[in-house]
This record gives sequence, structure tokens and C-alpha cells, in this order.
Amino acid sequence: MFWTSIILHRKNEIREMENEITKEQSNENTRSFIEQFESSYKGLDDEKKWILGSGNKVEDIIYKYGSKLKYENLVHSFVLDTDDKKIRDLFSANEWNEILEKNSKKSPKIEPDLLCYITQYRKTNVKDLRKTVSKLCEKTVYDVEEQFDYIWIRNCISNLLTLYEIKPRVFEKSHLERWYDTNIWSSIIDQCMWNLKDVELIR
Repeated sequence: MFWTSIILHRKNEIREMENEITKEQSNENTRSFIEQFESSYKGLDDEKKWILGSGNKVEDIIYKYGSKLKYENLVHSFVLDTDDKKIRDLFSANEWNEILEKNSKKSPKIEPDLLCYITQYRKTNVKDLRKTVSKLCEKTVYDVEEQFDYIWIRNCISNLLTLYEIKPRVFEKSHLERWYDTNIWSSIIDQCMWNLKDVELIR
């Protein structure tokens, strides 16, 4: 779907950043996120790290690898990209299987009505997608508490669509991580948690 493509684009962009950024950008950005990365690592409680059956600690392995990189990577947020071969190669076969199986959960089932609602946005061009967003916004009355998911989906698509309509080539360019935080993840992730009343998301 629309936002899925954006996420996949960003994921691939981060992987290829090593070959895309200039030396000047690399030196400037490297200092910033490496310093944050080191600060986060030093703040970790050693007793709460993920200790594998081999005795190795996942966070230590990630830190050792991430501190050597000259470009931004998901590991600098202590995120394991299980599709990244370089990450897999940091661990033995047994360790990797343990990582994949630890606390693994099945994907939640989507309610039929919600799935039907989502499929209404399955359009092949911007014009039709805008018509759909406007139509559903005008004709549907929501109970915020009971139908929050519907509101979030509509707002998420509307926000990203508006950005695309105003700047159609914006998703083809490389951006700083903060740009994605502000323009992409805020709609997809932050707003998704608005109905969790005891949760406050801070970036």
C-alpha cells in the first residue's frame, strides 16, 4: 500500500546510504548519531541486556558493529533488521535462530470490516485516492473511542497523500532521519498510539 512503499523505500535507502552520501555529509552526520549511539549504549543496564544461550549479549554485538559504521544504520537505534545479511553474519546460526524465535508472535488478525475499509483506499492513481479520502471523510461519522483505527488509517493516508500532492518528487530524494520523524513516522507511528491514554511518545 501507499505507506508500505514509503517504509520499504526508507529501509532500502538506509542500507544504500553508504554509497550515496558524500564524505562531507558523512563526517558531519557520523559524529552526531555515533555520539547519540554511544550515549544510549552507556546508559543500558548490563543486567537487562539480551543474553543469548551462547552467553553473548545482543546489545554488545550491535554496539561493536554500529560503532564502526560511517553511515547511519538501524542498529544505531538498537534495531535488528532480520533481512540484513550483514546483521545475520554477526551471529552464529544457533544465535540467529534464537533471535528469530524469541518472543515471536503471530500477526494479529484484522477485523473484516476494517479490512474492507482499508481496501477502499486501494487505488492506482493520486486523483482517485484523493476522491476516496474526501468521500470517506464526508460521509462517515466516527465514534473516536470505538473506531479509532479507522480514523488513524484515514488520517495517515490523507497526510502522506497531501505531502505527495504538494511535493510529488519528495519521496525520491534522500533526507535526514529527522525529516522522516516529522513527515512520515509521526503520522504512521505516533498517531497510531493516540488512543493509548497512558502512553506518551517522545522523540
